[in-house]
Formats: sequence, C-alpha cells, structure tokens
Amino acid sequence: MRWSKDETIAYKLSGSDIVFYEKNRFEKCSRQFSVPKLSTYSFATNRAGSHYIALFIRGKDALGTVKIHHYPNTENAVASKSFYKADSVEIKWNHRGDAILILSSTDHDSSGKSYYGVTMLHYLNLLNESHTITGRKEGTVSAAEWLANNDGFLVIQGRMPAEINWYNNRGDLLHSFGEAAVNTIKLNPFNNLVVFAGFGNLSGNIFVWNLKTKQLISNFRANSTTKFFWLADGQHMITATHFERIRVENGFKLWNYLGSMIHQHECLPETKLKLHNILPFNRKNDFNEPEIDANVKGHIPEPEKKYVPPGLQSNTVVLTKPAPPLPKFQKSKESKEKKLPQSTKSSTTTDNDPNESSDLKAKKLKNLQKKLKQIEQLKKNLNEGKVLEKNQLKKIELEEQIVEEIRLLSIEN
Repeated sequence: MRWSKDETIAYKLSGSDIVFYEKNRFEKCSRQFSVPKLSTYSFATNRAGSHYIALFIRGKDALGTVKIHHYPNTENAVASKSFYKADSVEIKWNHRGDAILILSSTDHDSSGKSYYGVTMLHYLNLLNESHTITGRKEGTVSAAEWLANNDGFLVIQGRMPAEINWYNNRGDLLHSFGEAAVNTIKLNPFNNLVVFAGFGNLSGNIFVWNLKTKQLISNFRANSTTKFFWLADGQHMITATHFERIRVENGFKLWNYLGSMIHQHECLPETKLKLHNILPFNRKNDFNEPEIDANVKGHIPEPEKKYVPPGLQSNTVVLTKPAPPLPKFQKSKESKEKKLPQSTKSSTTTDNDPNESSDLKAKKLKNLQKKLKQIEQLKKNLNEGKVLEKNQLKKIELEEQIVEEIRLLSIEN
C-alpha cells in the first residue's frame, strides 16, 4: 500500500489493476484502474493538488510505452511515449509533478558493446512533450536525478569514465562536470551540494560539488560502500558496508562535506552490520540551509599517475612506418643463412631471440585478458546482489591497473 504526497489517497497494485482508496476508508475501494500488461507505475501530486499516474506497459519485441493519466479521470492518457529496448523501466517524477524521467533498461545488449545491458533516458511532461537524452559519449546511463525548484536534472552517462551533465527541463545541456568513474548521484536535502560517487563495482570515489558555484569542494574514497545517505543538516553524510551485500569490513563512517572523517564504527569480526528501514520523516525544517563558502576547499588528492608495469618503465615506445620489403635476391640470401648450422652464423648475431620475447609478451597478455574476464564476472555477481569475499573485492579494485597494462603491452606488440 502506498499513499499520495498529501496522504488523501492510498493505492496498491492487485494483479493488473490499480486499486484506490480515498480519505483512509478501506472498507471499499473508491476507484479501480485496469491496465493490461502493466509492468511499473508511479503516482504523483502536483503543486496545484492534481493527481497523475504514470504507467509502463510492456509490448512485443522489447517495445514499451509509458502513459500519463489524470486521476480520477483515467479514461484517456494526457501524454505518452514509446521506445525500444525496454525490459524494465524506472519512472522519476520531478518536484512539481508535471514531468517525468524514464530510465528504460535491457538485460542484454544486442550490439555486444556492454556486458550488463543498456539503459537509456527519456523525458516526458504533461504537455506531451518528449525527447531522448543523449550525451557526447557512447554508452549506458548510470544515474539520473531531478533537482528541486524546477532547475532541471543531473545525469551520469557514457562509458567509464562517464560524463556528468546538468540539463534544463527541455533537455538542453546547461553545464558539464567533466568525466569520472562514478555511477551514483546523491543530493543533500537543500539541493546546494551534490555527491557523484562510484559504488558497487567501482572503487568508492566520492566527489562533492557546490551546485551554486559549480565547483569541486572535495574528493575522497570510501571503499566497499553499500549504503550512502546525507544527514538532515545537509553538511554530513554516512557511508556503510553491511552484511547483506558484503561479509567483511562491516561498519559505517561519518563524513563532512569537506571530506574529513568525523567518526568510524567498525564491527567486530564475528559480528555483522544489518540495516533496518525506519519510518520516513522530514527534518529539513529543523535546520537552516548551510552557507557554503565558495573559496573553501576540502580534501582533494593529487591526480593519480597512470600505472606502468616495471618491465615497461624503461622502454620508450616509438611508432614507426613499416620497413620496405626486401629485394628478391636479399630474401634468398637470408633464407639460405637461416638453414646453415648455428656455428656458421656470424659472431655479431645477438643471443636474445626476439621471437621468444614476443611469445612471452603474448602469453602475459593472454593471462591479463583472462583476469579481466574474471573481474567482469565478479562485477556482474556484485550487481546481482551476490555476496563477494574480501579477496574477490580486491580483484575488482585491480581492474584499472590490468586494463592499463594490457594497453601498454598491445602498443609494444
């Protein structure tokens, strides 16, 4: 059972019917809305007090349609949008209740470019205006969140490092925060600070930005984070690692927006941290909006240098044009020399066989690619909610290092 924002309407899904109760009278439903092939729905109340319900109806061949109906007059849709690649959909209403963001996802990418499927972002409002949000980089949409006061929305999109963009309500790009290995957007209660973070299969980097000045305030890391939330004062946040996702290093940490750790609680090895949901409450009015000094900077580490394997640190890779083909008589002479016994070869011939060195590099490259494939499977398991051991999590953290090593070996070959 769910309630509308003003708590005058309760509703629930029963089969393919949405059942409504008004004024907390549950003896008999006030209305019943039948929607065949209904997959997902979301209810919203706008500032004028009007109620709307958005529905996702799955069609054939991964074709899906999202429709918005007015409540209680649900006969005709006031807006709709159809799109392909829609095994599942997440619907996000804006704070005014007059537009939605639609994250449509497929479990499998037919192009083979993504291991986890594809997520696309669409916009639809009550005036039946719609469009698809695409960034400069190719790849899936990792996260999207509305800003309060009708200021548009934030999107993380594209392959890692993903681009982070701010769009207005028409889908026009207002500002780019650059690129980073992140997949999570968390706004504080006052919408003046935002966190872009890389959790799950990423390394746990947290970037805190000032939305008014569009400047980076701090950057720090919280490894193995499975839960993140802002506190009601809008200046502090909690990161936690809990038992349902990870068996080791359970506990939580309290941070301020400057990246300083205020408190840390670690569970004993034989105990586990379990999270329990409590009744939601709004404490925003108990705190004044924090004044963020535009000149204050928190913890921002120096940029990390790219990893270079020890065996390649002294090597300078120079790309040159291929040598011209040898004349016929020279080829014949060299082939005869190859057939002669080893003792007849010139004493100036090097003892190191380049073919042997090439074989070793090829073998190393194959082993690295095998490790990368194992990491991809571990990341998939983590995204599916499976519990990973500590050594498996450490393997995932080595992904960037292995990718860089593969790149350098490929260039040298």
